[in-house]
Amino acid sequence: EFTKGKLYFNLGVRAEFQQSNLEYNDNSQNLQSKANDLFPSGSLSYDFNDSNSISLGLSTAIQRLIPEKIQPYEEKVSETSFYVGNEKLKPVSIKKSSLTHTIKNNNFTFSTNAFYEIYDNYWETVTYETGEKINRINKILTTPINIESLNYMGANFTSTLKVNNNLNFTGNILFLNFEEKGTYKTTNTINEEISRDFNSNSNTGSASLLTQIKIPNLFDFQTNIKHQLKSENNFYTRKAYTYANAAINKDLLNGDASIGIQVD
Repeated sequence: EFTKGKLYFNLGVRAEFQQSNLEYNDNSQNLQSKANDLFPSGSLSYDFNDSNSISLGLSTAIQRLIPEKIQPYEEKVSETSFYVGNEKLKPVSIKKSSLTHTIKNNNFTFSTNAFYEIYDNYWETVTYETGEKINRINKILTTPINIESLNYMGANFTSTLKVNNNLNFTGNILFLNFEEKGTYKTTNTINEEISRDFNSNSNTGSASLLTQIKIPNLFDFQTNIKHQLKSENNFYTRKAYTYANAAINKDLLNGDASIGIQVD
């Protein structure tokens, strides 16, 4: 850690030592894993003055395997649908970076955050017909897999405005880009080739406005309006949508109790 005037620098490393032993009594299988990992991180910030600053952050992490992801036995979801884990599944390696610029004064704050994240060996799920039939209906199997990577980048703009002690606004605009890389191939019990192409590049985003109003000696009111842009990849499409919620709160018994109503 280093500080000199308006400059601050921090560098660190986190060590993780992980050992697991999974025993499945129903099929006498025993899965063992052991990992020792180091995760470096760092940050750099500079204050131009009391109301203007910029910061850069870098970090690494890992998403560990959980029993559900690697369970070797099939779990029944419905009469013809089953889930099975993947004993060959790898942990997800995560690298994150961000650049943030903040301007603020007594009543106004504006923050811009640009970020880029890489998820190597990212987890996806595949669902396919096994080739078997149950009561003349195709058996469906779902299982987790690793794809090459998910690259996740975007920009986030957040602003707050305090008009007075009774009125506040918070606005947010978010732009996102997702890039997935990877394919999956297997063969079912009747030698049909199962293939899934996860290579895709998509954009989405959102905008929101939170309004908070305080009427002294009466009640507090707030409403949040958010619009989500369309999002899609090779396997799904989510349409754009807008929603709003509102809440009202009233203090009772000199602040010792309160009553609130929320509408979504």
